[in-house]
Amino acid sequence: MRLSASGKPVQISDFVTPAWFRGDSKGPWDFSGATKRPLQLLEDGYQIWLHNGAWDALYASKGAKAEGRAKAKRWNLHRRTIAHISGALAG
Repeated sequence: MRLSASGKPVQISDFVTPAWFRGDSKGPWDFSGATKRPLQLLEDGYQIWLHNGAWDALYASKGAKAEGRAKAKRWNLHRRTIAHISGALAG
């Protein structure tokens, strides 16, 4: 939990820092300090990236796989919708 601007607690997800992507970095590799090395996926963690115009993912566990797939599916649908709308407006 972190404090918001109003001083009330707000729950946030952990996220990686730019050092996480560099194999020779000394950290910190993530916001909460849970990872112990660059490119480490924690239990129930996943990594999503854009690959050949669609979102792809790497999963650390089966639970993360279900969550990551759902997010990638939503993001790919969003990209196709934006592309469709942009094409209609341009045409």
